Amino acid sequence: MNPHLETVRQYFAAIETDGELNTAFFTPDARFVQLPNKLFPAGLTRDLAESRDAFAKSKGMVANQRYRVRRALADGDGVAMEVAWSAELKIPMGNLAAGSTMKASFGVFFTFRGGLICEQRNYDCFEPF
Repeated sequence: MNPHLETVRQYFAAIETDGELNTAFFTPDARFVQLPNKLFPAGLTRDLAESRDAFAKSKGMVANQRYRVRRALADGDGVAMEVAWSAELKIPMGNLAAGSTMKASFGVFFTFRGGLICEQRNYDCFEPF
């Protein structure tokens, strides 16, 4: 089995545990790319520090994040996953009240360098909210 698959599973488990971005999984120059979606209509790209700060801010908006890997493929230094994500909202969002569960399906692609993630590209498909 490709060791990068286990690294990504550990990364998701760490988010589920503390809701924070554990930078130990990433190269210092890691990039996070969000393709256009309902939350980020124009898409966005963040560096590691910006992503860590965004995770910290999100703790005021969501709790109990869950990542269920539906499918995972690895080839060399690349990992592709289909992931079901859910989180409890701490604040209202769209037509969802605080306390509701927000859900999405993600296509997420990771590139590794030296055993660490150097890029994460998300294609996020949120259920209506």
